[in-house]
Amino acid sequence: MQRDVDSEHLRNAARILRSVGQVHRIKILSLLFYKGSLSFSEIMKELNLSSGKLNFHLRKLRDSGLVRASEGGAYELTELGKWVLATLRELERAKEQRPLVDYRGLPQRVSLSELAKELACRTNRLEIEAVVGELYRKLASLARFVSKECLLMLAEIEVCGREPSFVCIPLEKTRAVYASFVSEHYATVRSTLCRDLANLHAIGKLSPLLREYQVRGLVYVRDPAYSVSKAQLVALGLPEGASLTEVVAKLASSALELLTVVEEGEQLRGLEILDKLVEPGKVTVVVREGLERPLRLSRIGVVIHGEEAWLSSGAALLETLNTPTAVILSRGPNVPSLTLAEVPLPEPGEAYILALRLAVPLTELYAEMRRGGVDAYSLLDQIAREAKRVGEGLTAPYARRVLREYAGSIEILEPQLALVGFEAALKLHHPSLEPPRAVELSKRFWGTLTGELGNVVLTAAMADERLYALTSSNMFNPLGAFSLSVARPLEELAALEGVVQSLLGGGSSLALKAKGFLSSERLSRIIDMVKLSGVLRVSFHLEFTSCESCYTTSVGWKGLCDLCLSSNVVQLARPLDVYMPIDAALPEVLDEYSRRVPVAA
Repeated sequence: MQRDVDSEHLRNAARILRSVGQVHRIKILSLLFYKGSLSFSEIMKELNLSSGKLNFHLRKLRDSGLVRASEGGAYELTELGKWVLATLRELERAKEQRPLVDYRGLPQRVSLSELAKELACRTNRLEIEAVVGELYRKLASLARFVSKECLLMLAEIEVCGREPSFVCIPLEKTRAVYASFVSEHYATVRSTLCRDLANLHAIGKLSPLLREYQVRGLVYVRDPAYSVSKAQLVALGLPEGASLTEVVAKLASSALELLTVVEEGEQLRGLEILDKLVEPGKVTVVVREGLERPLRLSRIGVVIHGEEAWLSSGAALLETLNTPTAVILSRGPNVPSLTLAEVPLPEPGEAYILALRLAVPLTELYAEMRRGGVDAYSLLDQIAREAKRVGEGLTAPYARRVLREYAGSIEILEPQLALVGFEAALKLHHPSLEPPRAVELSKRFWGTLTGELGNVVLTAAMADERLYALTSSNMFNPLGAFSLSVARPLEELAALEGVVQSLLGGGSSLALKAKGFLSSERLSRIIDMVKLSGVLRVSFHLEFTSCESCYTTSVGWKGLCDLCLSSNVVQLARPLDVYMPIDAALPEVLDEYSRRVPVAA
């Protein structure tokens, strides 16, 4: 008996599949869903079918129970027909993605199903998809690029019958924005969101060409609002006797980032207090003489510059690394900021201003080259020339005016162009890439470009979460030229990064992930390897648990505080520039971070 029942179900399923296994019948189902009940003549007119063909297809659909005729003679979908159409749409989900730009002006491809899920109302999901699809078609006919937020705003008004609830705050940011009001660990969320909204309007003012390239996913211009009105970065060699707190207070509003070089330990006095007052990632302090005492900072980053400073810092450096303090070891004539901007090392009383930074995801450049047959070098040259043209008009008057009190020499630097995702792009062209071949290609690529693109300063990294929106590669890594998700011996990774960093004079980072406590032996091995391989920049990325009840921090991710056993804890990681709660990171950022391979002990 059960076998007979199963056979009947299979026959019914086969009959339904046969009935929808034809393009015209799927079109009829879709038309009746979007338009509602239609007469025979209306369907014939909409689909441009002869009466004989339409009658044949309708009969098949009626026999399968997908369509029925009302008493007035109009045709409409049955509940089974609606379910079958919904199932077909799910199967086509990958093909129905719509190109959009998000609230930051960055490109996205999102399916109707995903958009419908963001509208939290009780309307049937199929009806929501239909409305969203129709609105998309209307907006796409009016503008070249459709705004995701505008599309959802209109859909929420039309489908849910209420005022839009998320025009200013993207759905994925809402929880972190709420947490930012009750926990200092989330403080960066609101400021980043506000900058994103301002940047959307500023990039068009800065350069229509760069805006078009950014919407296409070929270029990312970092915080153009600061380039238009202020500066990307101000680097200052702190004069003798100057107060770091006073300098930061006066310069904070003049640039997106501040980099200050201190010559004496006395100038670090009060750094922990200053750390509680500044925006996370805003300030980078460069120490040239080594650390005299360990630092415990959550918002200010520390760069220990020079091999002598690494060695003289000793136990103070090790203790600092084992706290949620963002630390970079660097050497050479240039010095990096927390976001890996490169500036000449300023002497006391010298200042540098970086007015424009932009990045090109090499994976997307390669894809554009394959799609349109464009020459990658020509496109990079065009971007570099436009960056040079834009940069010549950016004089940062406000930053220069404030700096005159502390610097006798002020220089505006050339724009910086970061070519990110180098190894991910290499893998698209060379699926099997042994280290010697990777070294050869690195020397050829970066050596050629540093000679040809003289309009900008080239780097291979930029610590900015927005770059993840531009690339879908699993091997993408914005912190260095080579992927952190590939399991390699430390010696091999250091050798590969060393080649690129030597050619660029820095411009990248050997980013080392560690899940546990860093021992002195482990740190010594890393430093020795860095010195031998030609690496100029190395950053450390550990994991911590911070207790909101007793305000202690321990190494590793835990569900309970080691000291007070409270579950009111925050798990911290450093995906990019500073340490942050893992639930405040964008999903794509956290996904890339989770794939990074921890450095061997």
